[in-house]
Amino acid sequence: DAHFPGLIPGVVNVHRKGTVTAKPLDVYYSVAGTAIPGLEYEELPGFVTIPVDETTATITIQPLLTSVMPPTKTVQLELISSAIRGSPSTIEMHIIAENLALWKKCMEIGFSGYNKEETLTNFPVLLVFEERVNRPGFNYSDFLSPPYDDLRFSSDDKITQLAFEVESWDPEGKSFVWVKILELTQDTKIYAFWGQEDVETPPCTTDGSVWNENYLAVWHMDDATDTTIKDSTKHGFNGRKKAENSPLEIDAVIGKGQEFDSTYIDLTGLTAGNTRIYTISMWVNGSDKGTNMKILDIQFGPINVAWGSMTAGQIGIYDGSRCNFGTTPELDKWHHIAFQCDLNEITMYLNSVQYGSSLAYDPKLMGGTSVFGAQYTKTQHYFPGMLDEFRISTTIRSPDWIWACYENQGSNDSFVDYGEVVSQILQGTIYIFW
Repeated sequence: DAHFPGLIPGVVNVHRKGTVTAKPLDVYYSVAGTAIPGLEYEELPGFVTIPVDETTATITIQPLLTSVMPPTKTVQLELISSAIRGSPSTIEMHIIAENLALWKKCMEIGFSGYNKEETLTNFPVLLVFEERVNRPGFNYSDFLSPPYDDLRFSSDDKITQLAFEVESWDPEGKSFVWVKILELTQDTKIYAFWGQEDVETPPCTTDGSVWNENYLAVWHMDDATDTTIKDSTKHGFNGRKKAENSPLEIDAVIGKGQEFDSTYIDLTGLTAGNTRIYTISMWVNGSDKGTNMKILDIQFGPINVAWGSMTAGQIGIYDGSRCNFGTTPELDKWHHIAFQCDLNEITMYLNSVQYGSSLAYDPKLMGGTSVFGAQYTKTQHYFPGMLDEFRISTTIRSPDWIWACYENQGSNDSFVDYGEVVSQILQGTIYIFW
């Protein structure tokens, strides 16, 4: 059998009699099974050649690296009717996956705090791990491939693995992990596993798999280096700071964020192709209510998210005309803000509740110079305050989606149910003879 861990191939040998080796022989076969060719294993050509003077040829089943390890799959080969048949003429091979039942620790996780009717598909949920009373039995010392290489998540079947990204890991405090939930309802259950030696983190932790194709960019707003921040999507729209530690990384809603004070982060290169609809969301904490305080400024369309617009103390978006939604939110306090930029109108949500009226909107393409914290020229209209978890989606996120983001990120312990850690004990029968 083949194995997904380590990408260990499996082999099938095809034989012929030793009395008929004067010519090469092409042996044709069909391919079936539950494994997906080209995605989970290298595609097979459908024939194998036994060379001259040889009696055996080998068909190799080579597993491929996947973002999230699939469950154990099968590959079925059958010699076609016109081929020389042996005994047997069919074979089934397994591509064996990680067996999470062998992981030493397991935690059930639920989401009773999600009480909306809509089922959210591919929702990136935030999980927070730490050693304290309401994480019963959780200890960083139980990770056996440190720091977190043995961390895994599955759906409620304990087999189907889920994509995840570790935003930050702190064995002395809180660790923040994003897990892509296939379908989020109030009844959804998933499982976290850890406690396995000599394993590696799956590719999903770094390849953007948590953030599906509708995310244009996701900036967790922590430092990648002293001068850069990282986009967690596959698009790689990373940002460069004005200077080292300018803006400054600070404690924020989810781990770390950035504090702006006559500083900026250059996002030049940000583009959405031909897309003109967006959902823009962030956590923001402003320290002033002046005019022309730009959280995000994109040169073309233009698209300008203003903490303070041309009218002092008004929050809005500039798209060639001014869309003011109301008074700038309370200062020196974290707020979750989202804008639905549709083809004809734009709607703002403040802490998951619609803020002001929906306004007419002229849909724009993105391009040119893009900047966090200042005008795109990077010389004026600075935003004074802090930003965390800034996202741009190329779809209109529903009100329930926006509400779930706000509650999950801002009130995690009320949204997520962390079960007691269970030690998974291998079960079997031991026979003793004397």
